Formats: sequence, structure tokens, C-alpha cells
Amino acid sequence: METLGFMSIDGLSTGGSETQSARPQKSKLTFSRRYIDNNLFSMYHHSNTERATFSTEHGRNVTSAIGDARKSLGLGERYGCAPHDFWVSRRPYPHEESIFTWLDTQVLPQSIKVSEAGKKALVIMNTGGIRFDIFQGPFTKDTKFLVSPFTSGIRYIKDVPYKTARQVLKLLNNEGPILEAMREGNTYLQPPEHVAAQYRAHFYTPTSRQEVFDLNPQKQSPISMGGEDGLFPGYTTYDDAGHDGDDTLHSEIPFYEVPNCVQASVGFDYKNDEETEVVDLMYNEFIQKWILLGLEYLGVKYGSEDTHSYAEARSFTDIMTDWVRDHWDVEGDHCP
Repeated sequence: METLGFMSIDGLSTGGSETQSARPQKSKLTFSRRYIDNNLFSMYHHSNTERATFSTEHGRNVTSAIGDARKSLGLGERYGCAPHDFWVSRRPYPHEESIFTWLDTQVLPQSIKVSEAGKKALVIMNTGGIRFDIFQGPFTKDTKFLVSPFTSGIRYIKDVPYKTARQVLKLLNNEGPILEAMREGNTYLQPPEHVAAQYRAHFYTPTSRQEVFDLNPQKQSPISMGGEDGLFPGYTTYDDAGHDGDDTLHSEIPFYEVPNCVQASVGFDYKNDEETEVVDLMYNEFIQKWILLGLEYLGVKYGSEDTHSYAEARSFTDIMTDWVRDHWDVEGDHCP
């Protein structure tokens, strides 16, 4: 659900009545805005209702229809139970509670098989392939599509010189010609909220907006369930008009940047290996263009005809779900 909000403008002037011959009056505009939080307590407040009077017959019918649709799609089917929370951006990478650490230390190395016995592989995945956190408890069919709602599979290039393959990740994550080409083509490898944060960092520069208009103090007091210590984590305003536009007070959610891509090794420890000569370079199909461009920049040219589909084009989403089914018990103390 997108953020709901409203803005008001005071101080507009038509410049005087027809009986006045004076010059138009100079208006002094004041702006105010409020973001309505997506929670029932806030909805009760703005609709002047309470728990007993908020729901309508139509609303209850819609709720029932949604429940029936979810049941028909089997969205409640359990594949396993997450032992703790795994976060996209609330923990730094690497961290044991980072979803990307989970991917590159467990899911990918334990799920991906190399093309031939004795081979070694590097597997690169863009972080934008993950769109939501995993919460402790049931990992369901619904969770599967919340976390990774894509159909792209894994592709690979055989026998890439290891000294070249091991440089690709750094090239995709660091500033340079590859990232410049991505920006020119409006292609982003990170989750959308990280792209937005980078956009703000690059293009947002505070200005003295009071020279143009005054910000009106909020006439509506923020809704609060208690003192500062009792706040729940949630959306906190930070926009061009300041940080006082929240309808409901929350404690700020930690936000850490993540790299464009993460990497796992299969069959060896790439951090301590100096003897490997060639590897299968494997990657999320979505980033093939940038993998090929990176290899060419590093002096080894490959084309799409040199790439192969892994596991009959099985999607990464299904590979992840299979891992959950194999490693996380459906029942447990952390899975009510």
C-alpha cells in the first residue's frame, strides 16, 4: 500500500477587489502536509470511528473475498519456518541477519551444482532480485513471492579464467564504466528503496525554501500510542519540507546500503584460493548483459551464444524455495 498524504496551501490572494485600483497584493504562501500512516488506529482517527464502528458490511465482504482467493491459490502452504528474521536493509551486509549473507553462505552454495564433476563455480546475484524481508516463523507460498517475485533463472559460462572471473563482482559493485552504463540505461541492480536513497544522495541538496514560502506548523498533532520509548518502528518523514509530517509517530527503522551484487562460491573457498585456473561463472539471468560487458572490459569476450541455462531454466525463486523446504522444518518453537 502506497503512502497516503495530503497537502494544504494557505495565503493565496487574488490581488484585491475590482473596486481597488491598487497593484495586486503580494501573497505569502504557507504549506503544510501530513502523511497518513497505514494502520487501523490512524484510520479510526481520520474516519471518526472506533473498532466497533469502523468496519462496514461491504468491507467485511471484501475481506472474506480476499481470504477465499488466498485459500484458492494456496498462499498459506508452508515450505518451512525461518529461525529468525532476515533483513534486506535493516542489517549491514555481511551480517548473520542479512538476507544476502543467508543467500551467499547457505542458499546458493548448498543449492547450485556445477556443470561437471570436479568443477568449481562462482555465482553472482543482484540484490534487486530480493524484494522483501523474511520474518521469523512460517515461510509460505505467499512469502516466496513477497521475497522474490521473479521468474528469471540461473545462466552460466563454462571455463572462465578464474583470475578474470573473480574480478567481475568488484567491477559490478564499484564506481566505473559498468555502473555508468547502467545509469545511462536506467538499469538498477539493487532493490528500489536503495536506488531511491542513492538518487536522493546524488540529486537532493537542501535549499533555503523559507525564502520562497513559509512552512505552516502542523495543526494536527501526531497520533501517538505512548511516550518516545514505546514507539514502534515504522515510516518516518524526511522530505523537502522537513521531518514533521508524520500522522503517527514511529521510531526510525535502521537502513543500511547493500552492494549491487553478492557472490557465492561452489566447490571451493574463493577468498583463500589462489590455484584455481578456470571456473563456471554463474549468475542471475537478469544481469547477463552486465556480466558479459564486465568480462569484455576485463579483456575476455563472450557472447550470449556462449552462455548456458542452469537446471532447465529453473527460477531462482524456486531454487530458494527448495532450499527452505530442505533445511527449515515446517514445525518448531519459532513457527506457531
